Amino acid sequence: MKYALLLSVLALVACSGNTTPQAESQPTPPPVEASEEAKMITVTGTIVFKNLEGGFIGFDANNGKKYMPRGLAKEHRKPGLVLEITGEVLDVLTFQQYGEVLKVKDVKVIDDSKVGQQSNHY
Repeated sequence: MKYALLLSVLALVACSGNTTPQAESQPTPPPVEASEEAKMITVTGTIVFKNLEGGFIGFDANNGKKYMPRGLAKEHRKPGLVLEITGEVLDVLTFQQYGEVLKVKDVKVIDDSKVGQQSNHY
């Protein structure tokens, strides 16, 4: 009985607040969208192949970061190939969890002399 009375009082107190919607008292500013240029990055690094769950292509940037290139053309999926990739980092998770997903927009081949000379270290 005491609990029922307490719950009733709590429900009345919760419902007796300010009935004016908060949006009217403090307008919410419109969301700020980043420009397309702000999302784009350009990184140089090496294509790697990792033999995990059937294998996947990764991109080890010269700055020490690792990326999962999305949309990389077949001719650029050669382990050991050094590329400069311009793209957009996406906020998604992958099964491999190798690095950030990089949606490829532009590719420039820097060096193809080491294609096929890469070891498979994870």
